Amino acid sequence: MLSRVRSRPVGRIILGRFPIVLDHHAGHVLRQPKSACISGNRCVRLCSSSSGEAKSGFRRYLNATYFVHTGNLLLLLAVNQTDMLWLRCLMIVASACGVCFNLLQPTPLYAPAVWGGFFITCHFYRLALLYRERLDLILNSTEQELWDSTFHMMLTKVQMRDLFRVGYQQEYRKGDVIAKAGAPSSYQLLIVVRGEVRVEDSTGRRLATVRPGEFLNEFRYLRERDHWDEPVTTKFIGDENSVFRWDTRVLRDYLKSRPDIWTKLEGLFAIKMATQLEQFGSNASVTGYIHVLKGVLSSDTVSEKEVSYLNYFRDTRKITASEHTAALWELGYSETEFEALVIRTRSSEHYVVYKNVLQGILADGIIHEKELAHLDQLRASHEITHAQHLDALEELGFSESEYERLASVAQSDNFDESRQFLQSPPRLAIPAVS
Repeated sequence: MLSRVRSRPVGRIILGRFPIVLDHHAGHVLRQPKSACISGNRCVRLCSSSSGEAKSGFRRYLNATYFVHTGNLLLLLAVNQTDMLWLRCLMIVASACGVCFNLLQPTPLYAPAVWGGFFITCHFYRLALLYRERLDLILNSTEQELWDSTFHMMLTKVQMRDLFRVGYQQEYRKGDVIAKAGAPSSYQLLIVVRGEVRVEDSTGRRLATVRPGEFLNEFRYLRERDHWDEPVTTKFIGDENSVFRWDTRVLRDYLKSRPDIWTKLEGLFAIKMATQLEQFGSNASVTGYIHVLKGVLSSDTVSEKEVSYLNYFRDTRKITASEHTAALWELGYSETEFEALVIRTRSSEHYVVYKNVLQGILADGIIHEKELAHLDQLRASHEITHAQHLDALEELGFSESEYERLASVAQSDNFDESRQFLQSPPRLAIPAVS
């Protein structure tokens, strides 16, 4: 016990005949035997230990609790910042306060202090990147034109220049064709620097004109349809024409590593789309039709009810065929793609109706002659192919041979009744599409 007392305590307090030893390192209070008392009188005395570990130097004048309170207040202030530059600066000072608090303990806490220093280094690295992005670069003539017309809305100059590194500028003469309707995709996203680009459909009818500072093919890129065949013909109509071009495959791979630029580029596309809609749709009816059409196409299906509503909207608002085609192009569709989507959706709906009727007929495992005739009429009216008929049977758990066997039994048992049915078939209700 005495060896422990002599090696570790900072001081001893003798209270009469009950001396105690204060261990400031481990927080222990140890009782000494009576023989170890220096004096038998009732007195109080503070004796310094032989190790002499009392506070010295700057520790006498600094209270570690001040650092922990200051650091937490700065941390609270940092998390409420909207500017990332200020957030990083405040986090650096807050982490430094935490390091000071750990080092000013009676026994310095080196491990938390080292981690705090590591966090400070990380903040300094991100702070340097932020400072680089906000540098006011000296731009060349092309960069300055595009910055003034478009990119100043969302990107920084450094981000714009990084984006230009994965593309290239190209000059064109009047009449040069960029892409032709129906041709294989050229995988390109363009922004016009100088001149004008005329957009036409497959018949040569003008749909729109793209001017300096405006993108071309951005909606196909956003919808990841840049691999489809070219929906329109684009050609230059200006005397001096220049565009900046990106290969969409290369650009998509690059933006995966730069989500900061991709997020801002999406916002820039949205701003440009709104501007184009305002210019193209100065007529409120055309603008409204574009919004309606965008909502219909959002699910990649166009039902018969939606087609009827679009036709009603076009009739009442006097939307012309050219305005309809231009609206489709603005949304990344050609007229052929829209018609194919309508046909595919209609076929899917008719198939669901036919399968529901077939399921009801086969529920009891018996097919009557009237039901067989109704299925034949339904296949003819809804243009159900033989392959779709077989698919419906397979989904319902029947093979073609089983269905043919049931049909042959129905024809042999109810021939007379079937003849009377075919002369005046009843009207059967078709179940609603599920």
